Amino acid sequence: VPGTLSYMAPEQAKGSFVDKSADQFALGIVLWELVAGKALFKADSPEETLRNILLRKIPPPSLLRPEAAALDKVCKRMLARDPERRFATLDDAAAAIERALPACCGDGGKQAVAAFVEAVAGGDLRERQARIEAGTDATMRVARPSFDAARQHSVLEALTAAH
Repeated sequence: VPGTLSYMAPEQAKGSFVDKSADQFALGIVLWELVAGKALFKADSPEETLRNILLRKIPPPSLLRPEAAALDKVCKRMLARDPERRFATLDDAAAAIERALPACCGDGGKQAVAAFVEAVAGGDLRERQARIEAGTDATMRVARPSFDAARQHSVLEALTAAH
C-alpha cells in the first residue's frame, strides 16, 4: 500500500477502492496538523496509527487553537471517513479554506506565509533572482553530436551486434 501511514485515508487503510478523495483526506490531515500544531493520527506503533485513522474521534482543531474555529467545518469535511461526504473536488476544498482564512487571521495569514518563506528561503530566492536578472541562471545546454544517416546506421548496427 503506497503512502505515508499516518496520512492514509480510511478506505486505503482498509484496502478498499481508492480515488482522488484519498488525497483530500491526506490534505485534510495536513491542514488539521498545521492549524492544531500537532500530529492527528500518528502513534507509537503502525497498528495504533491505523486504529486512530479508522476509529479515533477527530476533534476540531479549534480545541487547540480557538482562533482557528472557522476552519473546523472545512477540516471535518475533508476528514470525513466516508469519501462521499468530502468535498467534490480539491478546488472546492481550497475555496472553502480561502473563505475561512480571513475569519482566522485576516491579512495576517498572508503576512505569516511571507515571513515563513523569507525565513526559510529568502536569501536563496534573492540570489536566484539576481542570477536570472543577470542572465546567468539559464539552463546549460550541451551540444549533441550530430550524426549523418550513415553514421547513425553504423552505430545502431554495432549496438545490435553486441547484443
